[in-house]
Amino acid sequence: MRWVLDTGFFLAGMDPMAIGECMITPEVKDEVAKGFPGRKMDYYLDSGLMVVAPSRDSIEKVRRKAKETGDIGRLSDTDISIISLALEMSAGIVSDDYSVQNLCSVLDIPYRSISEDGIREVWVWKYRCTGCKRVFDEPVQECPVCGSPVRSFRSRSKR
Repeated sequence: MRWVLDTGFFLAGMDPMAIGECMITPEVKDEVAKGFPGRKMDYYLDSGLMVVAPSRDSIEKVRRKAKETGDIGRLSDTDISIISLALEMSAGIVSDDYSVQNLCSVLDIPYRSISEDGIREVWVWKYRCTGCKRVFDEPVQECPVCGSPVRSFRSRSKR
């Protein structure tokens, strides 16, 4: 199986050559570019680690699904890029990020953890105003009704 690696893989000091055919996105490469992990990255790139950018179609599909699960407010552009690439390439993902694993479960993308146990169930996230308690399906920083901060909460399991 092919694997898409997230930034945490390299920051944990893992060796991609030990798990088979691997790839990263340009966003992961940029996040790992400095210091010792960056120097190791250069070695891995010379040894066959591929840098592949996902298509816009894959990115949009992942964004739509992340909005459905409520994970969109918890995922970075790098997270979205690795999920999109895995979806497009029929690959698995190596990541400890809960929201990455959550969305992978919904999209039927295999995943492995780096050092954590991995998720036990799929969560759907909602967003609640800390003031008036209104609930939103999509993330907002500030409640449009009362102006209070809005926080995410786990709504229910899905599947």
